Amino acid sequence: MNLQDLHKPFPANAIHWRVGSTDKSKTRGLALAYLDARNVMERLDDVCGQENWQDSYTETPTGRVLCTISINVDGKWVAKSDGAGNTDIEGDKGGISDAFKRAAVKWGIGRYLYALDSPWVAVETYGKSSKIKDTEYEKLAKVLNGGKVPDTKPKQASRDDFEAFTNGLREQGDLDCLDDFWTGKSDELEAMPADWRATLFITFMEQGCSIAESLDGLQAFWKAYFTGVKALDAEDKDALTGKKDKAKERLTGPLANGNSNHIQTPLDAG
Repeated sequence: MNLQDLHKPFPANAIHWRVGSTDKSKTRGLALAYLDARNVMERLDDVCGQENWQDSYTETPTGRVLCTISINVDGKWVAKSDGAGNTDIEGDKGGISDAFKRAAVKWGIGRYLYALDSPWVAVETYGKSSKIKDTEYEKLAKVLNGGKVPDTKPKQASRDDFEAFTNGLREQGDLDCLDDFWTGKSDELEAMPADWRATLFITFMEQGCSIAESLDGLQAFWKAYFTGVKALDAEDKDALTGKKDKAKERLTGPLANGNSNHIQTPLDAG
């Protein structure tokens, strides 16, 4: 038994791809390579022999599944362990499978996959998650051969794009139209630098304040986007922080008649 054989690459048809992080529009995502647990079992059988390896599982108080893979090396059982939480797709079964594959990486099985490029590719909605579009797999085959896939992340927006977005926000005449404009521009917003996104968000909230026809409407608008601010990434939050004091005055000014303390704005979040 040569344990170095555990490290050997797998045939290309044994490698699967899943979507990792996605952009805000959910149309692009990171492609991550992975192995099926059955491929790992077959590798252990082929290299060690069915009788010379075993796996066992325990669960931590927090629900994390720990897998231990033990191999009989020259008459002595040697164990290596790793763990995973339950997955969104298969629950307990997914957690066990992930823990098994992670423990196998400790033995070198599929470890090389972590060194592969994880390119941005076109994705589409699949149930509650996303899947890679079929047209992208030819590109991903190049990754397994050491190639690079062109980055499909959105190009950086220009100053003209920023000004057009700003003007578009200011042209909206009621809250429904303003909301539709904002949500329909997610691709363009994603391409903006962080400080531009912060400025556009402030302009968006200011426009909502200026066109709201009632305090109830204004408060409903705040409530809808107060939660959204909490979901912003750290970069966006940092960009907003420096503008918070001035933005609060501008956002609450049109309807508060100089008394803004009774209105909680989204910029108070975080």
